[in-house]
Amino acid sequence: MKKIVVFSILFAIVQLSFGQCNFVVNTTDDFTGDVIKSLEEEVIARYTVRRILRYDLKAGLSKINEIKTIHFRFPGDLGCVSDRAFVMLKFENGDVIKVNYIGAVDCGENVLFTGIIDDELFDVLANHKLSQIRLSYTKHTLDVDVSKNDFFLNKIHCLD
Repeated sequence: MKKIVVFSILFAIVQLSFGQCNFVVNTTDDFTGDVIKSLEEEVIARYTVRRILRYDLKAGLSKINEIKTIHFRFPGDLGCVSDRAFVMLKFENGDVIKVNYIGAVDCGENVLFTGIIDDELFDVLANHKLSQIRLSYTKHTLDVDVSKNDFFLNKIHCLD
């Protein structure tokens, strides 16, 4: 009986730590009535240049009413995000999904890439770990191995 209680407590702690939804924005717009929710961004990969510079790739999830979005923030200068920019997500099961940028042109360092999460992408994010990301902006394309490959797997449910 004691083992069952200890196991139950440990299981509950693990569930809470993995399934936690830390919203940095959870509000309703006073003018439009839009319900806006954004999860806290987390570092999912580190990219090192010549063992000197280290860049943290951050990812996040948001929802405005029923529209779900995925976003990435890379502090290096890859050029601009525009209608030509995209991100490719490669999953451990071999699936590769391309996400196109939505939004206004933004250039320089630390730009925010935002794309729509359609049903196909939602399903893959909810069921498979991410292995690599390709960021393709106007100047450069960068492939990054993901170290925190279960971020989306653990957080996508927060958008439901």
